[in-house]
Amino acid sequence: TGQEDSGWKGYITLNAKQIDSTVPINSASDERVKKLYNIDERYYNFFRKIKPLIYSFKQDPEETKYVGYGAQSIQKALEECGLDWKETGFVAKTEANQQNQIKERYGVDELYTLAYSEISNLSVAVLQKALDRIEELEKEVSELKAKLG
Repeated sequence: TGQEDSGWKGYITLNAKQIDSTVPINSASDERVKKLYNIDERYYNFFRKIKPLIYSFKQDPEETKYVGYGAQSIQKALEECGLDWKETGFVAKTEANQQNQIKERYGVDELYTLAYSEISNLSVAVLQKALDRIEELEKEVSELKAKLG
């Protein structure tokens, strides 16, 4: 793995409700194998449109509450901002078949899913832009105060 072996391996467990890990879950991120793009205003506009919601799954008898998003709402927000949801990594749609048991598990013919990490990653860009703007405004306020004496 490129890291020194300390002897402790950590663990990852999967059950019906969650994935637990004591180690980071890494994604391929080598810039040498990526085509890089700038985050344009459509993505910032999209970020303003998304609304977290509290939900539970209809099949969950305990009605466990989660905070997240609805895939169809994310899809709509992307489209309203001129982004094709099929060309971004936010939303995926899987058709039901015998192997994935979507119809049996969820009672739908296709299942929409979200890559929450995409929203989290975009949050960093939005926060950086907001911090830059705050710094600009603080500088303007300081300059105005200096002029007023």
